[in-house]
Amino acid sequence: MRRARAIVIGLAALGAVSLGGCTLLDPYETIPLRPPPASHDTRARVGICYDALASKPEQLLAAAQDSCGKNMTPVREDTDYGIKALDVCPVLLPGRATFICQPNSPNK
Repeated sequence: MRRARAIVIGLAALGAVSLGGCTLLDPYETIPLRPPPASHDTRARVGICYDALASKPEQLLAAAQDSCGKNMTPVREDTDYGIKALDVCPVLLPGRATFICQPNSPNK
């Protein structure tokens, strides 16, 4: 009986740590969605894996800005979740936002 109780407590603790760990991962760069082949769009794109429940929009934008680089402005193009995003993002960060990196205007 003691052993069963210890196992249950251990599993509960592991579950709590796992759920708490979901919010510890910051958004990070990954492979972006590709534009449709017929569009011939050659603009630079970046993909960002994130947790839709825990990640703030500012975090996504900051990660995209870091990936796009100086003198570029990330513009959100698309978002995907589920199986499609899980091909390139882990289960803990199941969303992928795709940004287009656009050059800053010279007036800025």
